[in-house]
Amino acid sequence: MEWGDFTDDQLDEVIVRSERGVARLRALEMAAIAEKRARKTHLHDGYRSIVDWVAARADVSHKTARRLCWTASRLDEAPDVATNLTEGEITFDRAEQVSRLPETHRAGHERYAISQLQRMVAHHRRISRRREKKSAL
Repeated sequence: MEWGDFTDDQLDEVIVRSERGVARLRALEMAAIAEKRARKTHLHDGYRSIVDWVAARADVSHKTARRLCWTASRLDEAPDVATNLTEGEITFDRAEQVSRLPETHRAGHERYAISQLQRMVAHHRRISRRREKKSAL
C-alpha cells in the first residue's frame, strides 16, 4: 500500500500513533539519562556535562539535549507526567512544559495548546535578583 492509497483519517491515525510511540521512547530515553546522570559516568567519558554527552552520543542538538536532560531531571517531581508520557498519553513537548509548571497549576493542562503552556510556564518562572537587575539595565 502506498501513501496515496491512505484516506485522510488513516493518515491522521498514523501521525497520532507515531507520536505516541515517540513519547514512549522519549520516556525510556529520559529514564536512562536520569540514571546516567546519577551515576556520573558521562564524566569518565570525558564530557563536561550530561548535556554534552547526550548531544554527542545521541546525535542531537545541544538544544534538544538540554530539553531532554532538564525534563528527565524534573520527572521525579512529576510522577503523573512521567506516567502519562510513558503510556504515550501526552507528547514530550507537553511533558516538558507541564513538568515546568508548579504542581498546583498542572491540573487541566490537556485543554491548553503547547504554546499556551509555554506562556503559562513563562508566567510562573522565577527571576533571580541578579537577572532582574540585568534586565532593568
